Amino acid sequence: MLKRISLIILSIFLVISLSLSIYISMDMKNWEIFDPNKLEDLSQSTIVYDANDAKIIDVHGIQNRISISIDEVPDHVKNAFIAVEDVRFYSHNGIDIRRMFGALAKNLRSRSYAQGASTITQQVVRNSHLTMKKTMSRKLQEIYLALILDRRYSKNQILQTYLNIIYFGKGAYGVEAASNIYFDKSAKDLTVAEGCLLAGIPKNPSRYSPFANIDAALKRKDLIVDLMVKH
Repeated sequence: MLKRISLIILSIFLVISLSLSIYISMDMKNWEIFDPNKLEDLSQSTIVYDANDAKIIDVHGIQNRISISIDEVPDHVKNAFIAVEDVRFYSHNGIDIRRMFGALAKNLRSRSYAQGASTITQQVVRNSHLTMKKTMSRKLQEIYLALILDRRYSKNQILQTYLNIIYFGKGAYGVEAASNIYFDKSAKDLTVAEGCLLAGIPKNPSRYSPFANIDAALKRKDLIVDLMVKH
């Protein structure tokens, strides 16, 4: 009986795998091609200073972004983002299989798409190459491009791109612009609490921005502090 059940499970797995392989092979011709320029040529704000090197104004279009090197970001700020977004960032190959299957199980139980399980690497390619539309094709492309990105770039390069590309609300793209808007300082001067508060915003800027909901922002900040302690 046990052998028969095992054969049935194996058969189902093979059918699903074969179907998925056929779907991917048919759909891949329409997929986005990995383009390094989309990671490296990010639009940036122009900062105007006076004769005493005091900032007068930021000039920018839709995206207010000030790119910053990963070396200028304090470790406690980097660790805040890793703790809440992708705790196994430095050990996986662009996708977190364990987290992916955990999210799948939760989605099946809730019959919804509540858990996305995207790694930092996946978020980089989604924000640079893809749309936010939740479809199987987009998710498969995200996984495919994340695997390519992880092979071609170092972890620090990927993390730097992530910190410069993500949206924090109030028109701020990237941790440096967000730090200026929310705390009137550079990201290199952020405290642990300030870094954790910023790390909590990208999940839902309209909910976790301190300008929109200070109570929700502080609760999420405390959660991220706990996650940093745990990991």
